[in-house]
Amino acid sequence: MADTNTRISLDDVRASVQRIRDQGEKLVDRIRTDARDLIASAPKVVSIDQTRKRLDEARQRAEDAVKVVRDLRTRRDEIVGDVVTRAIEFLGLAKVDKITQLETRIENLERRVESISKGQAA
Repeated sequence: MADTNTRISLDDVRASVQRIRDQGEKLVDRIRTDARDLIASAPKVVSIDQTRKRLDEARQRAEDAVKVVRDLRTRRDEIVGDVVTRAIEFLGLAKVDKITQLETRIENLERRVESISKGQAA
């Protein structure tokens, strides 16, 4: 078999390593420059205490808003309930509990009539 390996000279390896080193240094310089630019253009950072204070204020405002919404819902339910009650009374409509009572009374009367008619038939 013939030896087909191609060998690179030591000078070629040194030249390749030098090119890699040069490109690496350029890349590092570019990254440093970009990092400086990003830091310079970044918005000012507030302290942790200021951030906590703002978060506490926002949390308190959110809790107050939730309370207001709950109060409004409760008031809305009261108003709607009052309007419905007035409408039922004005229109002379029966409420569900009253209809249920009447149905129960009718069932009881039907049973009594049926028992009386069975008693007379016997």
